[in-house]
Amino acid sequence: MRPGIRALVLLALAGAAVVAFLLVRGGDDGGGEELTHTQLVTRANSVCARLARENRALESPPRPYDFQSADFFSSVHENVTEAKEALDELEPPTSDSAAFDRLVEAYGRMETDFDRIEAAASVSQDQEVVVVIGEIVVNVRDAARSERELGICPGDTSVLESVAAQLRRTRPNPLSETGPLED
Repeated sequence: MRPGIRALVLLALAGAAVVAFLLVRGGDDGGGEELTHTQLVTRANSVCARLARENRALESPPRPYDFQSADFFSSVHENVTEAKEALDELEPPTSDSAAFDRLVEAYGRMETDFDRIEAAASVSQDQEVVVVIGEIVVNVRDAARSERELGICPGDTSVLESVAAQLRRTRPNPLSETGPLED
């Protein structure tokens, strides 16, 4: 077989393999295909459970907040971003789309706030971190309202637990503790 024909045959086989793969995956990816309410609940609950599990696994940030806290906030930010992106890929049924859009928008606002909180923590601005946590909690409450309206993310997988409660946990900051000086 000539090299030009061989390349065309290989290209055609590769194209057929890609098409077959996409057909097999079909409706399982949620991208572009409208879900039923039950499918939406199942997939959203999975996203929320992963967010809760990953945020609970993080070591608490030291308080007062300083540069040592930046890694914690960066990790929560990354987890929230991944959850938002996963939720955004879902196509809710028309009857759920308004509440679902509000949920994704609240996650987007949290993302913006996490940019600010990371910056403040990296330069040890404890009071700014506290202020931004308060702003994040407002967005968390908005997201939680949408969760309840949609019937998703119950209990400890709710954004109230997976984000707000995780932001409230702290540990003593070893750099701010002083003890008696010994000779």
